[in-house]
Amino acid sequence: MKLRHLFVSILAAAGLLMTSCQEKEKDLGLPEIKITQNELALDQNVNSVNLNVYATRNWTVSTAADWISVNPSKGSAYQETAVTVTVLENAGYNRVGTVKFDIGYDSKTLTINQTGAQGEKSEGSGTMTDPYTVAGVLAFIQTLGTETSENAVYIKGKIAAITLTYEASGTYGNARFTMVDEGSTEAFTAYNVLYLGNKKWSAGQTDIKEGDEVIVCSKVFNYGGKTPETATGGYLYSLNGETAGGGSGDEAKGTGTLDDPYNPAGAAAAVASLTWTSTTEYQTTDEVYVKGKISKIADKGTYTDGGTYGNATFYITETGESTGTEFYVYRILYLGNKKYESGQTDIKVGDEVIIYGKLMNYRGNTPETASGAYLYSLNGVTENTGGGGGGTDETYFTETFETSQGNFTIDNKTMPTELTYVWKHDATNKYMKASAFANSTNYATESWLISPEIDLTSAPTAFLSFDHVMRYFGTANQDGTLKVTIDNGANWADVTIPTYPDGSSWTFVSSGEISLASYVGKKIKLAFIYKSSTDAAATWEIKNVKVYKTSTAGGGDQGGGGGTVTGITLSFPDENNANNQVSAYTATWSAKIGSNSWTIANFNNNKWGNNWNYIRGGRKNEASIATIATDQAFASAIKKVVVTLSKVADASKINSAKLIVASDSGFTQNVQEVVATITTTGDVTYTVTTPTANCFYKLVYDMSGYSANGIIEITKVVYAE
Repeated sequence: MKLRHLFVSILAAAGLLMTSCQEKEKDLGLPEIKITQNELALDQNVNSVNLNVYATRNWTVSTAADWISVNPSKGSAYQETAVTVTVLENAGYNRVGTVKFDIGYDSKTLTINQTGAQGEKSEGSGTMTDPYTVAGVLAFIQTLGTETSENAVYIKGKIAAITLTYEASGTYGNARFTMVDEGSTEAFTAYNVLYLGNKKWSAGQTDIKEGDEVIVCSKVFNYGGKTPETATGGYLYSLNGETAGGGSGDEAKGTGTLDDPYNPAGAAAAVASLTWTSTTEYQTTDEVYVKGKISKIADKGTYTDGGTYGNATFYITETGESTGTEFYVYRILYLGNKKYESGQTDIKVGDEVIIYGKLMNYRGNTPETASGAYLYSLNGVTENTGGGGGGTDETYFTETFETSQGNFTIDNKTMPTELTYVWKHDATNKYMKASAFANSTNYATESWLISPEIDLTSAPTAFLSFDHVMRYFGTANQDGTLKVTIDNGANWADVTIPTYPDGSSWTFVSSGEISLASYVGKKIKLAFIYKSSTDAAATWEIKNVKVYKTSTAGGGDQGGGGGTVTGITLSFPDENNANNQVSAYTATWSAKIGSNSWTIANFNNNKWGNNWNYIRGGRKNEASIATIATDQAFASAIKKVVVTLSKVADASKINSAKLIVASDSGFTQNVQEVVATITTTGDVTYTVTTPTANCFYKLVYDMSGYSANGIIEITKVVYAE
């Protein structure tokens, strides 16, 4: 009996003990952890911030960022604990790190945004000089959907893993590997890419290894919808800074002017982002100068071989050696933009040449000259008979922002205390930059970048152009605008910027030619006006601001030269581009430049989308008569009208091209007609037989139906006095 009672007593005691433990566990409540701040925005200096942690269980801290420390790194349940979070000084780019406070059943994350001395790291624009980062190309591929990019892009990163070395590929001479950005695990796949110089790897050449820094050039796509990778035709552009030229010195140079021509690498970089759709649908640069030495002449590529065509085809590099970036010079005319004639000096390997003309990215992977280019100089010898850019281009004002802000001033109309600037000179990238995004926040601002006084008192004509990039905008033509003053800022007038970047990349685009005809004879100042809001804070970058005398257009025969033409210029997009947008080849619309206007019929402007700086005429399977007519008589006697054609799809479909000159707007009185023959792209000059003051001018293009829309493409019309 005693043993039985003892056993019962033990069971009862155990039950009480279990009940007590269960009640104690219940008293802890639900698992929960709280921190007094979830996000920190810190500057580039060493920072320490205090916050409190409270949890219903014992907690611990973890972080993958070696620049963040937390003290203490753990704590006890039901005790509010003061914690100090410390970040190290950031001499690099802006960075983001996280700290996790964890009790096992629940956790809270603290996000830390720290600015860096070098600011926001660009994800690149995909060009040779500004390659995409891996993060940049992944974002770009997201915009492609199921499509492959139209053009090859450049991607820079470090090799994370190799599935096939060049050596292991045997006779294929290609490799497969993944690339990442420093400190990131997001990967891009380089699949079956050829070696340096877009050639097969050969025994004895340096093979790849994990950790190598590489730049790959290729079209890209999202394979199977889940693997971003290179498309067919990709190759290794550089390996640890070494290119096919045998070193990292093969860098892009020049700005494309006669004083500072592109080198071959610079020319290649200038066309890297240009689009190619077909042999009749492609983008080109403006006319530029390219300097180099002939490294190779194509088979039957000399001027002598060109026979009656009088042209030549060859390759140039910076040194004349067959290493480094080779630029392809295709069927260009001789000195003076003329056909080569027997007895003239022909080209040979090693010759130093300067090429003038437009450039393109043929089929998206071959940088080369476009139609209309010619040999400007051969071993220092030129024939200065005009044509293209051969004439004088008087410049009233220029500021590249290459080294400084110049004499521009900044007027911050609205700037919150959280910011110390909006406009700022970027010494590394050599441009002026405006942004109101900081500490992961958009700020509402208005900031003016104002030019020094520009004297146009003796100018007969004046035009403005500049290069710019704009990204992350709300509405581009509201976030970045242009004004002009003639009374030192007492009053400002709006000036239309014809062309804005589409916001998809960091590639600079030209503003287009802006007429300042209303301001000749005066002294002016320009203001680039940046505006932002809490919803959108764009980044706007500007360089190469230039105010100059005239548009240039060659005279004489088509594609030939008569020097610089001074006169009234109609360029596209015009100053009425916000109101005259059409997307048909049967529409009539009005163009305006300064006080002059034109009625344009049966030319399409594509609503000025896709960076159209031209108009197109000619219809698919339908006959068409496209016209450009002045709405007012020009007071001066116009001696010639020069039309710049950037595309001629099929000259045989152009039945006639003529200029009608008349004393009335109906073009019925005192009529003169000037007929031209169009065979290719370039400048077509209509020389007026009897130049007369106070006349109207009408260009008429009679075209048969074609297999596609757009037989001709016009970028500019100059009415020369």
